Amino acid sequence: MLEEMETQGRYIDVRPLIREYVASIGRIHEFARKQLDVQLISSESTLTKADADYKQIGGQDTVGLAAVQISDSGQNVDYVEIFDDFIERRKELIRKNRNVSHYARHFVTNAVHK
Repeated sequence: MLEEMETQGRYIDVRPLIREYVASIGRIHEFARKQLDVQLISSESTLTKADADYKQIGGQDTVGLAAVQISDSGQNVDYVEIFDDFIERRKELIRKNRNVSHYARHFVTNAVHK
């Protein structure tokens, strides 16, 4: 590898390598999203339904809800906070990064085009 790099001269343009590296990370993320997609949709549906159910019984707009486990004696045993902010953030990130696996075929410049 070092010998191959030395044939390139003193300076090596690492931009194509970085673009390929970032594209590889993008492909890993795409694979992970596909593997988790069915579970995520189901989970998000459950959270959305909990919020809708709360509002339907007279609840007002919320910042978040909590699912609370109550023991037979009426004590709070455990709780899980329910927020939907992360759902929208996840969707936003997917939209923003939908082309990251193609970055190896693109280039970025700081040149001003007139």
